[in-house]
Parts: sequence; structure tokens; C-alpha cells
Amino acid sequence: MKTNPLSLLAVVALTVVVPWPALADPYWGEFKKDNCTAIGKRQYSAIIWNVIGPWETACVNTPATINGKRAYALRCKKTTNMWGEFEVADSSCTPRWGEFSKGSCKGAGLREYSAILWDIKDRSWEDACAEMPATINGRSFARPARCFKKQVNGIPLNMWGYFDVPDTSCK
Repeated sequence: MKTNPLSLLAVVALTVVVPWPALADPYWGEFKKDNCTAIGKRQYSAIIWNVIGPWETACVNTPATINGKRAYALRCKKTTNMWGEFEVADSSCTPRWGEFSKGSCKGAGLREYSAILWDIKDRSWEDACAEMPATINGRSFARPARCFKKQVNGIPLNMWGYFDVPDTSCK
């Protein structure tokens, strides 16, 4: 008896079953690189696709891989589509202090040190400065005591952070 190759193919095709839930799993579309949200953190967002059931539930429960790290949406926003917003570590969102200058004594036991804050991206100068830690003379500071934007002829130039550092030589 001769076997028809097309009928054999039809039998094979009918026996291959793809489980329905595998077809229905939600997944994230292409991630959009948004603004820096904090020092060392950036928001990424994407549309969630293939959702059956509540959109918000799928949004917060569907993991994503962003920059090689597993993440879950912190916020979900419904527009025409459901967008998930993620915050992920991103070194391009980390400003850096320039070289610290030793200033004058600011009272008994305190000396002022100052430096320019460089590489501020996607955030206000004031917010970045107010949150930027530093280590000066082996002492760690969570943030500067003061932040000022220096100006020349009314044009803002650079953001400076000022730290009050313990110094026994200040009497």
C-alpha cells in the first residue's frame, strides 16, 4: 500500500498540540528608555501585549528583563494600551562630584568643602545635588549641606555642593 505524503503530513500536523495558555501568556513589547528618576535609577516603559483578563493584574505580575535584570512594573498606566513603568539601575543616571576644594572654617570644628556636580541627566540640578552622597576626608555624607548654582552675568553655569566637614583645626 502506498502512503500519500500529504495525508501523512496532515496526520502529523493534527497530532501536534500547542497548549492554549502558552499562546495566551502576556508579554512586554519593546522597552522605551525614559528619564532618570533618581541617582543611579532610570525609568523604562513598555506596552504589555496578549492580555486575557484584568490588564492591571497582568501588568504588575508579568516579569520583564531590562538590561539583563529581572524587574516588575512599579506603575501601570492605561492609555490606548496598558503601559508598565519600571525603575532599573542605570549607571548613566549617576552624577559625580568634581574635585573637592578645601574652603574656610565655618565655625568651631567645621570646614567647608565644595565641588561641582557633573553629569546630571534628565533631572533638575537642585534635586540631583540634594540627593548626591559624597565621601570627604574619609567621612561619608548623604547629601551636601547646601547647593548653589553659580552664575556669571545672570547665566547659570554649574551646580556646586557645599559640605560642612568636621575639622579639628577650625577653632
